[in-house]
Amino acid sequence: DARTRTLERCIDVAACCQELQNYNAVNEIISSFNSSAVHRLHKTWKGLSTAHMKKVAELFALMSNKNSF
Repeated sequence: DARTRTLERCIDVAACCQELQNYNAVNEIISSFNSSAVHRLHKTWKGLSTAHMKKVAELFALMSNKNSF
């Protein structure tokens, strides 16, 4: 599916930004995943590979403000 490939590409770009320590870009990409238009794509999210889902979880954990002061 083209949507799934596009979402996987966005995840890969966010992972590359993390490697480059460009956390602002990572935050922007991860934030876009929570937008209502992207969040509602249930079939697209279910089509992601396990590796990409794991990477998304890691990126969300990285950008979480849970342990911030």
